[in-house]
Amino acid sequence: MTEKEVRKTALKLIHKSRCVYVSTLNGSGAPETRVMFNLNRSKADAKPRGFEGLPDFANYLSTNTSSEKTAQILKNPAACLYYSDNRLGQGLTLTGRLDLVTDLAVKERFWKKSWTLYYPLGLTDPDFSVLRFTPVGAKFYGSLSVTSFDPAAGTSS
Repeated sequence: MTEKEVRKTALKLIHKSRCVYVSTLNGSGAPETRVMFNLNRSKADAKPRGFEGLPDFANYLSTNTSSEKTAQILKNPAACLYYSDNRLGQGLTLTGRLDLVTDLAVKERFWKKSWTLYYPLGLTDPDFSVLRFTPVGAKFYGSLSVTSFDPAAGTSS
């Protein structure tokens, strides 16, 4: 596959994945991985998705402000996102950084009414946080090969 085809296939993988594996570094520098909902999924029943105009491989995640993950990110923003389709033998590793978003307008772009179950005070609940992922490296695994590419270079279209 050409790099353009790899980028396009990688984006399809992101958009069809229900979940994403997110790794952060704990206090001793060891990685900790957890699964999170993929807000960049094309079939999500969300309000305006909020991804319009963003770079292809940028992502946003929602989490609890009180979580250990948020504390880890505030100490060290280095992170890794991993998407996979085991059926097709495809995977995508994105390395970069996670930053806590404080802009209410950005948080509103990703808010879902059903989340009041977790955040009873709604969008302004102090325990509701949005994380912005900025990728700096990418590796796509598929067709028995690995292709590294710069996620910030070019676009998929």
